[in-house]
Amino acid sequence: MELASAAEEELASWRRRALRAEAEAAVTFPEVAIAAPELAPPELLAEVAELRRRLASARELVDLLRTRLRFLEERNEGAA
Repeated sequence: MELASAAEEELASWRRRALRAEAEAAVTFPEVAIAAPELAPPELLAEVAELRRRLASARELVDLLRTRLRFLEERNEGAA
């Protein structure tokens, strides 16, 4: 059960980080960079692209952790 709890805590940590990154992106980057990229400076577009890449990577890790947690929970239920 400790392993499942640790995995759950790690998943929650990744979720908090992803939510924080989304909130920072919303504050840091004006909507013009998304709505009208031709008006945004190239540096801003590069930063938005990098944040999107990092967010996609974080989502993949969260999905992987969720899959592992589900496996551990099923394994733990089967052993009980």
